[in-house]
Amino acid sequence: MGRNHQSFLNVMKILFVLCLLTSLSSCSLVIDTKLDKPNFTSFYVGEDDSLPSDEILPITQKKRSSIPSLLLFSRWEKTKLTDPDSFELRFALVDDKGSSYRFGTYNQMTMIKINRKDSKSTSYYSVALDLDFLLERTWMPMLEVESSKADLISSTIISGDIVPFVINSVLSFDINAEDNQELKDVMKIEEWESINVPFDLRENYKAMITLSNGKVVFFGNYESGDIAQVHSLDEGDDTVESYRISIEVANSVLTTLGEIRSSFFDGPSQRVLNATFSSAYVWLQPSDGMYPLWKFPLSQTQNDTLKPLMKIGQWWKIDGEIESSEPWYCLYSESRDSYCYILSEPLGFIEVTSLDDPTLKETYYVGNDIGYNSEFLTTLFSFWENPVIPAEVKAFNFTKTKIIYEAGEEGVISAGEFRVNASQMQKIKSLLRVDEWSLDKEIFAYGLGWSHTYEFKNVDGSVIRVYNFKNIRTVFNVKSVIPNVGENGIFFSGPMEIYTNLEKYMNTTFPKK
Repeated sequence: MGRNHQSFLNVMKILFVLCLLTSLSSCSLVIDTKLDKPNFTSFYVGEDDSLPSDEILPITQKKRSSIPSLLLFSRWEKTKLTDPDSFELRFALVDDKGSSYRFGTYNQMTMIKINRKDSKSTSYYSVALDLDFLLERTWMPMLEVESSKADLISSTIISGDIVPFVINSVLSFDINAEDNQELKDVMKIEEWESINVPFDLRENYKAMITLSNGKVVFFGNYESGDIAQVHSLDEGDDTVESYRISIEVANSVLTTLGEIRSSFFDGPSQRVLNATFSSAYVWLQPSDGMYPLWKFPLSQTQNDTLKPLMKIGQWWKIDGEIESSEPWYCLYSESRDSYCYILSEPLGFIEVTSLDDPTLKETYYVGNDIGYNSEFLTTLFSFWENPVIPAEVKAFNFTKTKIIYEAGEEGVISAGEFRVNASQMQKIKSLLRVDEWSLDKEIFAYGLGWSHTYEFKNVDGSVIRVYNFKNIRTVFNVKSVIPNVGENGIFFSGPMEIYTNLEKYMNTTFPKK
């Protein structure tokens, strides 16, 4: 018994000397127990020992694993304080079990005060850490980032847009309370990682949301990854915050915004969905050459080919005004409606108007599926290059003819008008040889400084005019025969032989009066 007592006293003496050597003059000696490495999930920067809940901020999953080594966890040494009230808090962390780890100073030494949630016990550890350095390099920057993220989380999403445009565009849509919460859930803002991005994402983004705190979040790509970039709408505030987000979050944001948008915008009307296009006019020049501007017919088969490429069912009807240049092209339906594609950089729209109803004007966002270099426009150009003669031209019937005679000595052009009976009409139609016509693509290259010779007219005002172009070929101007072809009609050309044979028949059957 006496020998054991003496051994215990010797151990205590050694420990006491060690305590003095390590300058812990105010500590009490404690037999250490194993401390499990904590998984820190949140942090607090400040001096309030109560750790106000509204000031505790999360630590992202990606950063959690590096925190223990940053705090030199393996070197923590358990100790006791004789005067706990002298502990000065600098910052604190909370682990996944709810236990808190307060870091501060005690007699100019770095101390860690651990409050375990499970046992409600308090313990102290010492470690050689430079708290000022940690605050400056780690916790203050993290505080700034996480405070900004907390501001995003607490704000309300008030509108969204999932196509590149401008803030407050005609394509923005409102976000209600239910959609706001759904978006917040899929955005997972607490997991965003702050990064430096050297460019303005507003120039090339995939989606955006506007928040009640005056901030706008843009979603896009940077260095083969997805990012979110936060800008302020307030003048003079040029603060930009950029975050790396996962591809899963980026895709979920786009999908959710798309679902919200589809319930906000109306789709195309039945009138638009059921349109049958009979002709087209192109202003846009293809990349491989300069084509003259003219209107060309579309067959039923061509209409059936074009409509699926137009993806009309995916158009969104918008109410706002858009700024645009001249149309790239127009399609004309059998119901005398025009569908003109216009570009409001960088987006494409279709404006629908009617020749018969001046009050009809509908604007649809159509994306880039039918814009430049699209399969639709390539197909439309191919129809321009290889047009078919519309069935209306072949079926055209007429009751009158007008013959324009050459100018006499006085330079006055005279004309004679004649009624045409059924047999005469059939003969003339056979002489016109419509199946041999081709769409005249050069009509504007040589101008219209010459007059037609023959005109065949129906009671409804539709007309076909026949020209002799320099004894080279026969030119036909078809006006009002094909629905909605416009004031100038469409020009076709054929062999010169057609004009020669027609001239012989007309001179014999309808002699000059």
